[in-house]
Amino acid sequence: YYDLTIKALKSESRPELVIWPESVLSGGFPLSLTSIQQLVRVYPLPKQVPMLLGAITFTSDTEVYNSAVGIT
Repeated sequence: YYDLTIKALKSESRPELVIWPESVLSGGFPLSLTSIQQLVRVYPLPKQVPMLLGAITFTSDTEVYNSAVGIT
């Protein structure tokens, strides 16, 4: 998905929003602003366009969510 996103951003018909499918990031991540900032450092997501992606998020071992995450 990353390679396809970069290719789309280089095209003449550049998207205004990139949407990745549900659970594209395996393993999940903590649901906090800090963890999303860490996620962006680990996965160098394009900063030129807002993204919406599906992910498993959690606040504790027992609170797990199927979430939509918006990154701008």
